Amino acid sequence: CDSPEELEFAEVCFPALTRLTLSCVGLCSITFTEANTPLLQDLSLSNIGGSVCPFRLALPDLRTFDAEHSMLGERAIDAGQFGLSLSRCPKLEHFKSYKFRCLGDINYCVLPSMKSMNFHRSECTTHLDILNAPQLTSISLQAAYELGDGFKLRNLPNADLATVENLIKARSEAEKKARNAATIEDNRWRDQSNVKALTKEAIRRQWIEDDDTWEITATRQDFSDGFSEE
Repeated sequence: CDSPEELEFAEVCFPALTRLTLSCVGLCSITFTEANTPLLQDLSLSNIGGSVCPFRLALPDLRTFDAEHSMLGERAIDAGQFGLSLSRCPKLEHFKSYKFRCLGDINYCVLPSMKSMNFHRSECTTHLDILNAPQLTSISLQAAYELGDGFKLRNLPNADLATVENLIKARSEAEKKARNAATIEDNRWRDQSNVKALTKEAIRRQWIEDDDTWEITATRQDFSDGFSEE
């Protein structure tokens, strides 16, 4: 992390830490795993600023996770990071949030021990697909308006962490294929050496009038925008 105002816990080890509360601090990332906080059971985040990217939890003993007034960053390689993080905490029982925003557009998870979840005012979160949560008794999506149809609660007993990882991989590959196809199509319509054929096709599609000639004056669309893997 290049910013001196942002903390980075990924390379700091607290082998005996069981409870952690962070409030009003900047974080390069939220990285708490068996490697740096192996005994962590309770995690609370409030008013977290900074890059906050990636978000990675993988904690064998985590029981509760609370977060408020914070926002996650995300790169293409971080797609699915929220759902993956919950899935990598097999003993997690309670998740409570308020204005914990930008949790992503791809979130699959399996939650074998989860009992309650609260996503109050989770803006800019559009997808949450819980494949299996056999202990879940309470879930609140209060004012999480953008989640909408993107929320699903399923009963798939055979789903596990590998299932989540495979779903994210398959979706990522499909989106990459679609972006490549869009770039090829964009290039085709900009090929001025083929303007006669493009004009005929554009007229057939009723994009232009019969006496018009096809041309593109708009700036080229970068279909990879927002998908940098750096």
